[in-house]
Amino acid sequence: MTRLVQGIIVAVIFAVAVSSIVLLQSKNSVSETTVSEVHSLQPDDSSYILIDVRTPPEHAEERINNSILIPLLELESRVHELDRYRNRTVIVYCRTGRRSMMAAEMLKHYGFTVSNMTGGIIRWKSQGFSTVTDKDL
Repeated sequence: MTRLVQGIIVAVIFAVAVSSIVLLQSKNSVSETTVSEVHSLQPDDSSYILIDVRTPPEHAEERINNSILIPLLELESRVHELDRYRNRTVIVYCRTGRRSMMAAEMLKHYGFTVSNMTGGIIRWKSQGFSTVTDKDL
């Protein structure tokens, strides 16, 4: 393994560890939204934005329609991309709700109004709600 790869692995482990500590310290401070509540939102409703914090392959395989991909590991370096949505509620989701809770804590720290979609896309699909793929577009 090259030093670069080792460095990247160490950086990822460190980032996940720090995010986990932040999550444990302030778990109850982020609002949560159910998949049913998210599903009931109208696509043209400008009061919210839906962010998928999973990886690009997960997002391409299936996602909630009209969600924007910003992977958790890129979120801090890309948070400025969300500045135009500061007047909206940012709803974040992932596979099960763990990564999105970390993302929600981070976004809250940056001053966003944010909510975590509990249960993630797994619960979304278990409720019978549809997803889209890259093949659908």
